[in-house]
Amino acid sequence: KDLNERIEKWDTNPRLADIFIKKGPFLKLYSSYIRNFENASAMLEDACKKNSAFATSVREFEMSPRCARLA
Repeated sequence: KDLNERIEKWDTNPRLADIFIKKGPFLKLYSSYIRNFENASAMLEDACKKNSAFATSVREFEMSPRCARLA
């Protein structure tokens, strides 16, 4: 959103760095998420294989509206 607004007003405010500085903490958190994603996914898959009730709960949660039906 911030980036789109800045592009729309580029002629009067041609800069971007302040947006990235403001978003820096979020980007650091997202980097941690990405680095651990493969390991976390493997652990979740393993837990689902070992426990069918857990697997059912995960599928139900993934199909729920609050999860935007990601499954």
